[in-house]
Amino acid sequence: MTVFAIAAGTWSRQFGRSRALRIAAALILLLSALAITAGMPGQTGAVALGRGNYAFGATMFGTAEGDGLVGDTTSSGYRMRPYDRIVALPACTESSCPWLEIGADKNGRYGAQTACAESDGLCWVQIVSDVTGECAVAPVRDLGPLFARDNWWGLQRERTYPLKRGLTAAEVTAAGGNVGFGPGISDVGHDIAEDYSYAAAIDLGPGTWIDLGLDPDRGFSTVQVKLLWQAGVHHLDACSGYYGNAQTVDQVYLRQGPGTGYEILASLPAARRLSITGSMQNGFYLVDTDGMRGWVSRDYVRPDGGSVGQKVGIATDWVNVRWGPGTGYGVAGTMPEGATALVTGGRVDGFFPVVFNGFEAWVSASYLDIGVTRGLSRDVGIVNDSVNMRTGPSTDRAILTEVPTGMPVYLTGGTRNGFRPVSYGSERGWIHADFLTIADRPQIKRVTEALNLRSAPRSDSSVIMVMPAGATVTVTGEARNGFLPVSYGGRTGWAHSSYLR
Repeated sequence: MTVFAIAAGTWSRQFGRSRALRIAAALILLLSALAITAGMPGQTGAVALGRGNYAFGATMFGTAEGDGLVGDTTSSGYRMRPYDRIVALPACTESSCPWLEIGADKNGRYGAQTACAESDGLCWVQIVSDVTGECAVAPVRDLGPLFARDNWWGLQRERTYPLKRGLTAAEVTAAGGNVGFGPGISDVGHDIAEDYSYAAAIDLGPGTWIDLGLDPDRGFSTVQVKLLWQAGVHHLDACSGYYGNAQTVDQVYLRQGPGTGYEILASLPAARRLSITGSMQNGFYLVDTDGMRGWVSRDYVRPDGGSVGQKVGIATDWVNVRWGPGTGYGVAGTMPEGATALVTGGRVDGFFPVVFNGFEAWVSASYLDIGVTRGLSRDVGIVNDSVNMRTGPSTDRAILTEVPTGMPVYLTGGTRNGFRPVSYGSERGWIHADFLTIADRPQIKRVTEALNLRSAPRSDSSVIMVMPAGATVTVTGEARNGFLPVSYGGRTGWAHSSYLR
């Protein structure tokens, strides 16, 4: 999962500008307005829907294996943790840049700060996934992902860049437009037109991403966002007035801090709805409930999801992956802080069964934060002939990798210039639509015992490799002679269906 965000360290070093430079910068932006208008795309996916609602693309940030931001501080000074329920917007708000004066020069280094905080000092947004229909609420804690001065939620006359409300500067530059820094270039130097296959207007922490039921392996999705300060809605009243992403499973104390030594604020009954905010610390969740904010032990909280969707465990620290449910079993590997694994069953002796890096194993429940994702919600294309995946929708763009025949790729957007934006492994890029056969949602199967991956659907065909028991494979077509076409570990071939479930 390679997702980009702007870390706080980038913005913590403020340095002054002379009046002449500020005037020059303002003139450049004014003169570039004509270029922006000329370079706008004819159709846009980003749009203002009215009453504080917007539609556009979102990315996920704050993962250990993706952008490495776990442990870093955001623009607000908040330290990112695994499974964080926060968001980043591409311009300063009261809670993402609390050090910036409200009404600061919008053309300055940090732009204008949006006044939007509730009494808790945080600006809040509601996000609804176009894929799952799920709703989540999270506070704004950081800048990003591609711009740092793009207040796309402002009226046209209030915006840093002369664009209509809701049209993001990222989308304009992705299409080659110029907002004052050169065609395709963002205000922090990203070459969006060349290097990015998406134009995101909001970044979501992995906890928020999974609260929406989205697959953590899919780093881009379309969403509808409600800016609660514009809508006049308190964050506890968002998502149709019944917001919550968890509930208590037994009576539990709400405490002032993340530990049993902290003062008790209230006693919560079983089945009380909770809104988990941020990430787990020391085995406790920070939650909102009935106008109160405090900490509850994870042992008494069940995040939403029930039996719907695929459970996902995110490591809260480096942890051993073992061959059985106990410390007496051998170590199969390690999960780094922030890494994800599919949880395949219930807790046994304090351990969860998981699939991690393609094999079945067990991880201590004390080191896993559990969420739910609808992992089969992605649209899929099968590569019908070996094809280059490129950085943009043109044969002139750089080649990222070659995708072999038969491999599945995940479609992340609509056709542009005959190309489709796709996700393949950890890479995101563009593949010409002529080389893609649009498939149904992928069928995932697990190998029941060591199994040959063969070059043809016959037991006498050559063996490409041996897939270990517990490996997960993607079925890429119809069965022939009792064999299924599958992909595994970047290789494609045929596996006997009797050993797949």
